Amino acid sequence: MSPRKRSRAAGSELVPHLVQVTNASFPSGHAMISSAVYLTLALMLAEGMPRDGWRGRAGRVAVVAFFSLLAVLIGMSRVYLGVHWPSDVLAGWCFGTAWALLVWMGDRWLARAVLT
Repeated sequence: MSPRKRSRAAGSELVPHLVQVTNASFPSGHAMISSAVYLTLALMLAEGMPRDGWRGRAGRVAVVAFFSLLAVLIGMSRVYLGVHWPSDVLAGWCFGTAWALLVWMGDRWLARAVLT
């Protein structure tokens, strides 16, 4: 991807930068990889958990919520440190989440194909 120009008036930073970054940063690799890995892990773990009763559902929701929170905190740290714009992190989350969902759907499809 080609680097995009970001013009802002001097001193009007959206987020004050702690580190000066000079290379292209779209999308945020940290946000993308963390959401891809942690959400894939969460969905695979939740898939293997018991499905009966409210405890099974609550456990699956808790696992996905924990790993989602972890991915969100990693992305927010990138904005806080000033090394990415919020749009970079949002794009990373979108790509990572799309990857995790594709892997999860592929896993479900393969599980059905093996069972039939």
